[in-house]
Amino acid sequence: MWQVTIEAALEGKAETSVAEVLADILKIEPKAQAQRDMMEVTKILGRLGFTQSPNRPLRNGKRVRVYVRKLPEPVEAVEPQALTAHEDDALRLLLRNGWTQVVLSDGTRTLRQAVEDPKEREFALYLVENV
Repeated sequence: MWQVTIEAALEGKAETSVAEVLADILKIEPKAQAQRDMMEVTKILGRLGFTQSPNRPLRNGKRVRVYVRKLPEPVEAVEPQALTAHEDDALRLLLRNGWTQVVLSDGTRTLRQAVEDPKEREFALYLVENV
């Protein structure tokens, strides 16, 4: 029920506490915070990748249980390498036939397809390697 609100408010944050979420994000006064509210926020933090930190830092003179998560490293955008006309035609053919193009962080391209039949997989690998 609160997940969308909490997720939006914590975007880019690596640390928070249940008390901060309830008071600052959900605007629930400390006296009105019920145990079920705290448990619900704890579950939501878990779904958002937060885990309870073994450290309990001091905040406003009190030890606080904090939840932390590792944020993904920012990836530098790289312009994809230009394709030759032959490569471009072959790529369009593969994309029309269920392949997915992935541009890697170094600008190289790779193609992927879930192929169940081993003979089709062998042919698909041949196509990709010879594009």
